[in-house]
Amino acid sequence: MVCDLETVRHLSESIGPRFGGTTNERRAAEYVTARMRSLGLSVATQEFGFVGWQSTRPPALELLEPSRRSFEASSFMFSDSTPEGGLQGRIEYVGDHQISITGKTCWPKYAIVDSSGKEIAFLVARPKGLSASLPLILGRIYGCAPYVCVGEECLRELEGICKNGVTARMRVDIGGQLLPGLVSQNVIGTLVANPQSQEEVIVCSHHDTAHDSPGAVDNASGVSAMLRIAQMLAKGRCKSTVRFISFGCEEYHILGSRYYVDRLKEKAGIQDVKGVVCIDGVGLAGPLTVWAEQDEFRKQIVNALGSKLTGQFQLDFRDPRIGSDHWPFHQQGVPTALLTSLRVFDFQHYHRSTDTCMEIDRQQLDDATTVGAEIVNAVANWPGR
Repeated sequence: MVCDLETVRHLSESIGPRFGGTTNERRAAEYVTARMRSLGLSVATQEFGFVGWQSTRPPALELLEPSRRSFEASSFMFSDSTPEGGLQGRIEYVGDHQISITGKTCWPKYAIVDSSGKEIAFLVARPKGLSASLPLILGRIYGCAPYVCVGEECLRELEGICKNGVTARMRVDIGGQLLPGLVSQNVIGTLVANPQSQEEVIVCSHHDTAHDSPGAVDNASGVSAMLRIAQMLAKGRCKSTVRFISFGCEEYHILGSRYYVDRLKEKAGIQDVKGVVCIDGVGLAGPLTVWAEQDEFRKQIVNALGSKLTGQFQLDFRDPRIGSDHWPFHQQGVPTALLTSLRVFDFQHYHRSTDTCMEIDRQQLDDATTVGAEIVNAVANWPGR
């Protein structure tokens, strides 16, 4: 099998950053639509509106005391703005900040406190690697203080200062604004097996990216693998209908897949979904991981992979830690599997402008497509839940 590197190149280089609600995100959706149609799938586009966010002033962070130096910082989507010139105060460690929607990934959080003791801004520190552009968890996004993300270097500096009981002061500057009335879209390609059966399997990825990232690994690689799997299955026959969905606004805390699941529930169609296979961040060299939690579904995956359980393919069947587009289905009791790389959260270019095609490992993308196709084919022929 030859991996579909052209899809990765087109999305990440010809189109580039595909932040939710932007023209580039729509261009990506149109590209996926055309590709699905060329494979013979029946294609529909599901649009949804949302309130977005944009940076109006890039984040800047400076340590004022006990020494003076600047640190790189990245935007937290939906952050409030500081006054121009920034806010400053002493630094206090305040606990852990939830990064993943699953609640299983948290990063250290520090507050900038003014002279009256009020917390006026926050720093969230990535324990390993550089700062990354991230969204604040939904439900906490309006009326919040200014937030920035910092990297490991800044974290180590703050940890050392706090450990020694030294007072530290910092200045943070960031600007952003809400953007009401944005529109994103999910692209749904359907491969009908038996018109008499309502059972279906969903294979999904997301075509949007984080703010200002070309997203070759996250997630042009997932879209590439999904389209290649669709091409393979279109040549065979499955017992269940398979829907290939490229979701929009995954980086806005899975708005696209949340919308899809909510609409499916309204139509009482969620019980027809036998299983979901989500493909996200599979282009990195190293072991592949399948996150799956439901016993019978897990057994089906194990049987599908057979001898591939040994060697370069690594399976991990704990509950998913990474929040991707499988999560809204998981919350409704649908068996889900997430095919990803173990290194996604440790990936140095995660949610950065440097997530380019240079980071794609062709063999890994090929392996992910092979494993994904076998899992999808097995689930499609599974008797169901």
